[in-house]
Amino acid sequence: MAVVKSIVELSHDYLAQVLKPGDNVIDATAGNGADTIFLASLVGETGKVWAFDVQSCALGRTYDLLGEKGLIEQVELVEDNHRYMRKYVREPVKAVVFNLGYLPGGDHTVTTSAPDTLYALEESMDLLQDGGIIVISVYWGHTQGEEEKNALADFLREPKMKSWQVMEISIPNRAKAPCLIIIEKKEKGTN
Repeated sequence: MAVVKSIVELSHDYLAQVLKPGDNVIDATAGNGADTIFLASLVGETGKVWAFDVQSCALGRTYDLLGEKGLIEQVELVEDNHRYMRKYVREPVKAVVFNLGYLPGGDHTVTTSAPDTLYALEESMDLLQDGGIIVISVYWGHTQGEEEKNALADFLREPKMKSWQVMEISIPNRAKAPCLIIIEKKEKGTN
């Protein structure tokens, strides 16, 4: 058994610590559906997952996987940019998940972008409940991804972020390896 986990495994570990049945969550980048499936299994039939993607093929794959696992009822698939999440989600959420970059096995010219992601991150922070987390897997081995990673780094250093718990996990011995950012909204009354 490997002690060092992948970025995806680590993100799922953090989410599993926070989420419980009945929670509301957002998968900001549904992709091939792995995170959507994981989130839907954690929040159960009484919870809700909003899964966003700009590509209908990604949502189609996600829908098929949800059907295979019997998890369709608690998921709303949204074909739109994650920057518009507030148009669809009005209640507080316990977690928001981002996998930045392009769809694995898809069109590599369709990627997330720094302006959209930063806007969506601000929206996520507004929607997040106390004690909730935002989990961002940053795949930055392409030009757009590197711009996005740098923009996120600048954003996370802003003074307003001092009231949030922020952690970055990276793999320093691999060139342009993905990194994981966890942003936690502190519970009221904690330092």
